[in-house]
Amino acid sequence: MPTRLHRTALAACATAVLALAATAANAASYSILYSFGGGADGSTPGEILLDPATGTLYGTTVQGGSAGFGTVFKVAANGAETVLYNFTGGLDGRNPSGRLARDAAGNLYGTAAGGNNNDGVVFKVAPGGAETVLYAFSGGADGANPVGGVLRNGSGVLFGTTFGGGSHFSGTLFKLTPTGHETVVHALLGAPSDDCGPPGGLIADAAGCMYGVTAGCPSSATDSPTDGSVFIADRTGGFQVIHAFGGGADGIAPSGTLAANATRTVMYGASARGGFGDAGTIYKLSRPSSTSTVWTETPVYSFMFGDLGGYPNGSLVITPLGLLYGTTSAGGTHGKGTVFRFTQGGSYSVLHSFAGGAGDGDTPLAGLVQGNGGWLYGTTTSGGSAGAGTVFKLRP
Repeated sequence: MPTRLHRTALAACATAVLALAATAANAASYSILYSFGGGADGSTPGEILLDPATGTLYGTTVQGGSAGFGTVFKVAANGAETVLYNFTGGLDGRNPSGRLARDAAGNLYGTAAGGNNNDGVVFKVAPGGAETVLYAFSGGADGANPVGGVLRNGSGVLFGTTFGGGSHFSGTLFKLTPTGHETVVHALLGAPSDDCGPPGGLIADAAGCMYGVTAGCPSSATDSPTDGSVFIADRTGGFQVIHAFGGGADGIAPSGTLAANATRTVMYGASARGGFGDAGTIYKLSRPSSTSTVWTETPVYSFMFGDLGGYPNGSLVITPLGLLYGTTSAGGTHGKGTVFRFTQGGSYSVLHSFAGGAGDGDTPLAGLVQGNGGWLYGTTTSGGSAGAGTVFKLRP
């Protein structure tokens, strides 16, 4: 698949698909840390953030809360849940999504729908629960529908993506200063130039360059549909598509946030569809050095449904030893999703198959985070004691 370049050169940033050895073995230590009640405590949790010092998890629920428009919550290491903020559905936003960012003072930053023009907001929630809207999108050139959360740098600047809006109505990459000044770093052009609709979060390297994915463009009167891409962008508007998915065995609709090694020379991600079974893929992107602009993409695993799972919609997590962990939203022994492990040697195994019902979660759509002692933490969008989702922990 050819590399596509757009705008400035990124000087500062610089095909075989195999369903390899796979096993279904629920040998991990797994438990539900918290089951949402679906009312004031929230419903349908998404991505979570871990404070490794205390073991506290922070996240959002898309629904529930005192007004029914979602919450910002925390879950302590002992499983106690506290709602930090209830969205009212007005100017403060509604239905938050994406992973939160947290500063040294304990303030949380994220994105939600709604706001002044109903095109989404960037918000801050203080440790005591006070919410501040840092920016409300207009739905025009500044973007609309920020669904991937935000990335915060050491200067307090927030970076994120909008799924829609922008000067070409194909989404944006934006930055937001601590004083609330929003700038579009790059407005996606749509097909066939640099794709549409970034759905997930961003990661950055030591030079401040950012990496993310796009979901793909629908067909139009002049262009054929696209199947998504992986991109790199700098802070001054440079933008490069480093892989354009070709559909079929190559994968379709990459999802979540990329997982990368420390030098950002190897990255992994998941596509929600495509592969041999059209149930999604795990793919690998690599380059010879951190200054190289030449990337090679290789799909390394195809999901096939059945006991091994399918439709990986969340982010992957990579350990210092190079092990990958993630979730599928479907398949598994009970057809309700899985937690899986994938090794650099190509070995795939299921660590947990969700059973649903009061005793387990159902349909995980978010990725995992890893804490001390090798514990993994994640969420399910349904299941649990009230069917409103869970926070779970697992140690392989």
